[in-house]
Amino acid sequence: MTSNLNVVFKAARPKFLILAPICVFVAIAGVHYKGLEIDMALAVSCVLVALLAHMSVNLLNEHHDALSGLDDITQRTPFSGGSGALQSAPNALMWVRNAGWATVLLTCLVGLYIVLKVQLWLSILGFVGLAIVVLYTPFLNKSPWLCLVSPGLAFGFLMINGTYIALTGSFDTFALLISVSVFCLVNNLLLLNQFPDAHADKSVGRNHFVIAKGYKKASLAYLGFAVLCYLWVMLLIVKDVLPIWALAVCLGLPLSILISFRASQFELARLHGLLPFMAMNVAITLLLPSTLALVMFVS
Repeated sequence: MTSNLNVVFKAARPKFLILAPICVFVAIAGVHYKGLEIDMALAVSCVLVALLAHMSVNLLNEHHDALSGLDDITQRTPFSGGSGALQSAPNALMWVRNAGWATVLLTCLVGLYIVLKVQLWLSILGFVGLAIVVLYTPFLNKSPWLCLVSPGLAFGFLMINGTYIALTGSFDTFALLISVSVFCLVNNLLLLNQFPDAHADKSVGRNHFVIAKGYKKASLAYLGFAVLCYLWVMLLIVKDVLPIWALAVCLGLPLSILISFRASQFELARLHGLLPFMAMNVAITLLLPSTLALVMFVS
């Protein structure tokens, strides 16, 4: 049993789970920046539901990719190709599947607590988020455009706006505005991580943006999201939506341009050359929303 639990733990990809609370903290910081009181019980619940949702999609993805044989043929990197947990312990397959659905159930229960305490209509965002969790691997990965934007929709728009509504009891365009940059960053995180897996993904029926459009156009999409992210922050500063110190977020622009250029030159045979840029991309996705949250907390 202990060995099966270890496989479940690895399949949840714990080192990547920090992204969910960071996105929630952006919303919490936004509530603080607007001078509103923060209900700590609700704030903790929002962090928990985001973590559980992230764990769910990771576990269900690992189970699905083990069943399809995808993870047996991918060239695994620290950032793509799955955790490898089920390849070393295939007997734990049902444990990972059951853990995935158990975390889906827990996500629903914590989400229900938030909805009942705040507003019933908040459940609409919850249903959309739940649909992304359940449908991402088996269905959304077969649609280039849906797969491209669903990560940012989940972590950017849904987590940030959902948390803001949960803590304030109402929708505010401020939360929508600050979620745009996170939407772009998270889309780019998943987009670049799909580069090494494109050939293997295609062989099992996936058709995400990198497969459908190729590396060159995918790198242009990456650049487009990056430019939108930073220009959007600048626009919010000019419009006095964000404080001037939020310009610190834009320090990532040269790095994002560099990543886009390197991605446009990608060749699977030279995968090792992309790895430092994939690491840089992860760092940008984690550090820039953290910077934005910190700026709003101290302003």
